[in-house]
Amino acid sequence: MKFGSLLLAFLLPALAAGTTITFVVPSGTTVNGLPVSGFATVTTGMGQMDIHLVNLQDNPKSVIQGFNGVSFVLPEGLAATGILFGSAEAVNIASDGSYTSLGDISIGWVLDSSGLMVGMLLPGGSGPAQLLLGGPDSEGIYSDANGSIAGNNPHNPFLKEGLDLTLSVPGMTPDTEVLGSTIYFGTASGQGVPLESSAPEPVSLTLSGVGLAGLAFLRLKRRE
Repeated sequence: MKFGSLLLAFLLPALAAGTTITFVVPSGTTVNGLPVSGFATVTTGMGQMDIHLVNLQDNPKSVIQGFNGVSFVLPEGLAATGILFGSAEAVNIASDGSYTSLGDISIGWVLDSSGLMVGMLLPGGSGPAQLLLGGPDSEGIYSDANGSIAGNNPHNPFLKEGLDLTLSVPGMTPDTEVLGSTIYFGTASGQGVPLESSAPEPVSLTLSGVGLAGLAFLRLKRRE
């Protein structure tokens, strides 16, 4: 393989990367008196946005601790126009707290008319089913679950622990920074918690690191 082709192959993965930022539920947050925890990691790319949403509140007591949706604040003029991909593990939780995995499914969360929110309670969504819950207890059972979770047919199946989404966002680039995010809880609308953001990791930093590695490789090549 020629050096130019080798260097290009080395650089392409970084060129495809984007800005990644993680938004977290503030520590100590409660909804209706119950603890909630989790995060949304967002990566911007060319014309799209990848979302990894995780519920960290294991062995929940009530559906109020589950995620029904997530929204984002984007730079002016940007909004999603569709969902390209959505997947998560679905589970049926029985009246005794045990659960049966249904495997990964194409989720029934939908995009709202603003293009800035995705959720199960929106018109055309799967709600009240497919709420995103945390994992079970250390014994593999949802032992604290009350009747809003355990054996609740309208709410089954639930999504377990995490889900992945890819949204089509015309005009978005790898350098686009997502400005904010809110997670919504329970099987009724209006229970939103604004998230705290970490420092973004821009593509320029990734490229500078890869560029330096490429230059070092080039110098070694010239010495041969």
